[in-house]
Amino acid sequence: MNFNPFSMNILKRTLSLFVGTSLLVLMSAVTASADYNTTTKYQDVEDNYPYYDAIKNLQSSGVIHGYEDGNFLPDNTINRAEFVKVVIASLTKDPKGNNCFKDVKTEWFAPYVCEAKSRGIIQGYANGTFQPDLNISIVEASKILALANGLKDSKTKPDMNDPWYKRYVEALELKNAIPVSIDYPEKKITRGEVVEMAWRITSSVTTKSSKTYASLTSDLSSIESCSALKDKVSMQSYRLYRPMGLMMKSTMVGASPEEAVISPAPTVDSANTGASEKSTGDKGGALTEDFSTTNVQVQGVDEADIIKNDGQYIYMIKGRSIRIVKASPANDMKELSRTAVDETSYTPNEMFVTGNTLVVVGNAYAKMSETVVYMYDITDRSNPKQLRRLSFEGSYVSSRRIGQYAYFVMNAYPRYELLQNEGTTPIATDAVVPRFTDSKNGKTVPVTGCTSIRVFPRYDEPNFLIVAGVALNDAANSSVSKQVYLGSGSTVYSSSEGLYVATQKYEYNDNQIYNIWAPPITKTSTVFHRFALNNGQVEFKTNGTVPGTLLNQFSMDESGNAFRVATSQGDFWNPNSQPTNQLYVLDKNNLSTVLGKVEDIGKGEKIKAVRFMGKRAYVVTFKNTDPFFVIDVENPSAPKILGELKIPGYSDYLHPYDENHIIGFGKEAVDASQFKDLNDGFLPGRENFAWYQGMKIAMFDVTDPVNPKEMFKETIGDRGTSSELLYNHKALLFSKEKGLMAFPIEVSEIKDKTNAKVDPSTYGETVFRGAYVYGVDLVKGFTLKGKITHVDASDFATPDASGSGSGGVGVPMPMMKIWSPSGPYFNNYEAIINRLAYIGNTLYSISMKKISANSLSDLSEQGSVTLAKEPNDGNDRVIMY
Repeated sequence: MNFNPFSMNILKRTLSLFVGTSLLVLMSAVTASADYNTTTKYQDVEDNYPYYDAIKNLQSSGVIHGYEDGNFLPDNTINRAEFVKVVIASLTKDPKGNNCFKDVKTEWFAPYVCEAKSRGIIQGYANGTFQPDLNISIVEASKILALANGLKDSKTKPDMNDPWYKRYVEALELKNAIPVSIDYPEKKITRGEVVEMAWRITSSVTTKSSKTYASLTSDLSSIESCSALKDKVSMQSYRLYRPMGLMMKSTMVGASPEEAVISPAPTVDSANTGASEKSTGDKGGALTEDFSTTNVQVQGVDEADIIKNDGQYIYMIKGRSIRIVKASPANDMKELSRTAVDETSYTPNEMFVTGNTLVVVGNAYAKMSETVVYMYDITDRSNPKQLRRLSFEGSYVSSRRIGQYAYFVMNAYPRYELLQNEGTTPIATDAVVPRFTDSKNGKTVPVTGCTSIRVFPRYDEPNFLIVAGVALNDAANSSVSKQVYLGSGSTVYSSSEGLYVATQKYEYNDNQIYNIWAPPITKTSTVFHRFALNNGQVEFKTNGTVPGTLLNQFSMDESGNAFRVATSQGDFWNPNSQPTNQLYVLDKNNLSTVLGKVEDIGKGEKIKAVRFMGKRAYVVTFKNTDPFFVIDVENPSAPKILGELKIPGYSDYLHPYDENHIIGFGKEAVDASQFKDLNDGFLPGRENFAWYQGMKIAMFDVTDPVNPKEMFKETIGDRGTSSELLYNHKALLFSKEKGLMAFPIEVSEIKDKTNAKVDPSTYGETVFRGAYVYGVDLVKGFTLKGKITHVDASDFATPDASGSGSGGVGVPMPMMKIWSPSGPYFNNYEAIINRLAYIGNTLYSISMKKISANSLSDLSEQGSVTLAKEPNDGNDRVIMY
């Protein structure tokens, strides 16, 4: 590199002040060394730190030095006063002035700030303040650096509509001086970034990737080059592996970029060899239009599940295989096929069925996590044939099916291990991009090209978000739409036209070393990305941010041009950050525009359930009672709380009954303050909370939204009672027309209730595992029609003297007592009912053990089929507790 002596002298005076008075303010716990340290390597600047060259060069030249403890703290931010001092000290040894701003009087930084003002380098804010304690952003720093170094921008006639900072950012752009770790104008710069910018300016560094004004200010900028992507990922890699990762990196092994992992054809076992079960056409196997489907959030938007029903056949995932059972007629039930994927690391998670196509989504982990999609032709249900295998590096988040099109959302970490093990031979610049494999051509390639990757505004996640779409009506040949973004996703909501991917964003305390493994979080918010869906194609449209975090997908909803969302902030147990909840209405075409909002919903409590239903939103919050809020969202610009109902307990899931009635599924609860005389399980000083008890079902009447009422209530069991429905809406079977409601449940009861005041923290003992079936209407409320179980005596084992039990296969195994103090041990998780479905007037209960058919009228059994065991079923039983 050729160094400009004049600039280096200025820079030396400038950056040496990093360890002066200003940084004593910044890091009061660290004392700067009195002597330049030009030989000792900084402990916190590894060779793979992206700005290592800049720090090394300026350190060896005596321009910068670190702290007495051997650190440089490259990721610490720097505030406005400190930065101005650095610059002005490089220009003069005798700065003068004080009282030049309302908040700049005679402090240590006053002469530097006032000198900068007199030279026209800074102007301050319109209210007459300078705000010296605010951390400086890249655009503020750009102006100061440009003016102090006499840099010229490329515009001779600036546009009056341009942002004030454009000319200064462009000046740094021309010097190739904006590090790729800086993604947006408000980004607060760090010590490492300042050194990098200064080194590039003074040394005319042109070999490193630089941001442009356009990419810095774009709502959705592109990656400029593979080198820029690699540099960006390198920074995230450094942060990810420091300090914990430095111990882990040597143990991580990644697949080579060229390696393709194509699964062999699946093994298909037919329960009835020689029998052919072909479909009746595009509607699949339906013999009747009267059959249940997966309980989904939005009508017309299918959600993948472990069970599917098409009116004649039931499809299910059991272990590592996909089963197809002829379910109707009930007296002729039989398992037709068992399709086991011959891919050792693959685990199927959930599936879609449409017509004669079955799609299975699962995870595989060989050398890294993959999302694998298998597509089958099931024209002959007894002999499914594999059409295609798609594999994306990354973890599966969620999926949706709209008509003949399926959409998948995945998260993928960049291929950090390649960077960590790069050594002396550089890796290919696109090697950090996740790989994609399609059995259609047998090739493994990057999911997309480097410059096709887009960067979400205010990106700060070390992650790729992959959104893919594929047509299922020609599954074997259709093209795969793949969009890749630098960002992440955790919760997915979809309407028929738009896919929303939400992720949590955490803001950290300034002036602390960034550590991704244990970040010092100060505030949370949720970022939303909206994608337009069109016949399998995915197109990013807009994004926005609101304060707080989501509960789940039901916290989001689209209606017309409005996107509605409910979030929570704060923590019960943090006296300095008590919970608060809010509902926002955003413009779906511009998610950064807030049309209206309601704040302080159930202050001091946290959201437990949300449901948007047309013109209204229903929100349940909880701490020691269950406030059920009715919120008017008809006018997007003026949402408002209409009514509130306070009752014991809470709802985890809200399900519409009709326009004016909604069913809540949750837990009963008792106020802990009622049990101050009971010491067991009671936390002194924490009276303001509640102990949850058994499962609770409630019918809410919102005909008068100002005065909501609890019409009916049903409580099942005692503390310890649980149901998958409380955390997974797909477990509910509901039909208003049939007056039917059913769900899986595990019931616990306290045997001895002779003590009138039982300790509310006491758990009951399990007395039932299976499903409850209810009749439901607005006259009688909830009527228990009966209970169904697949558990029998063979699902229990008697403990031997060693405390172990027999699993029924002659193999002693560790057991956990969960039945009764003296009774047997439950040891067959497959007997637990997972889902319920109906075809016509027949109710089907489905476990991994069997499928039973019962009459809907009286629950009398009409037939059943025991499912064939997986090859290793006898040796890998799971004990549920």
